[in-house]
Amino acid sequence: MRLIMFGYLCKFAYMKKIIIIVCLILLSFVFTDILLAEEKGNVAVLDFSAKNVSKDDADIIAEFFRSELIKTGKFNVLTRSHIRKIADEQRFQSSGMTDVKNVVKIGNLINAQYVFVGSYSKLDTLFMLNIEMVNIQTSKIEKSESKSIENPKPQDKLHLARYIAYSFTGFGVGYELFWDGIG
Repeated sequence: MRLIMFGYLCKFAYMKKIIIIVCLILLSFVFTDILLAEEKGNVAVLDFSAKNVSKDDADIIAEFFRSELIKTGKFNVLTRSHIRKIADEQRFQSSGMTDVKNVVKIGNLINAQYVFVGSYSKLDTLFMLNIEMVNIQTSKIEKSESKSIENPKPQDKLHLARYIAYSFTGFGVGYELFWDGIG
C-alpha cells in the first residue's frame, strides 16, 4: 500500500514540475510579446470636408473610418468629443481644420502623433474619398490614400472608408482581395 502511495506521490510531483515548466514557458512568451510589441501612436480623425455631398454624409464616412481604424488595433484613436472640445476651446473653425497649420496645432494640443484629414466628394455619379495622414512632428503629409466608386450602393460608400483604413495600416494589399471589384 505504501508503495502505491509513493508511486502516486512521485507521479504527482512529476506532473507538478511539468505544469510549472509549461507555465514558465507560456509566461516567457507573454512577456516577450509585451516587450517586443510596438507602441501604438495616438491618432485623431478630423471631420471630413464635404464636396458636392451633404455634410452629414461626410461625417458618417469619417465616423466609419474612425471605427475601422480602431478595429485594426494599430492605433490609439482619440475620441471625436475630445477633439471637438479642444477645437472649440481653441476657437478653431471646422472649415479651417483641414489647413495643415491648424491640423498640426490641433494634433499638438491633443497629443496626437498623426492626424487624419479627408474629403468626401461627388462628381456626377462618381463618389470619391481622399484621406491624408499628417505627421504632427514634421507637419508633412506622410501618406495619402484615395478610392472612388461609380454609382455606389450605401454599403459601397462605407467600403471606401474601410478599404482606406486598412491601407493605412499596411493591410491594403491583402484587403484588395476582398474588395469585390469595387473602385
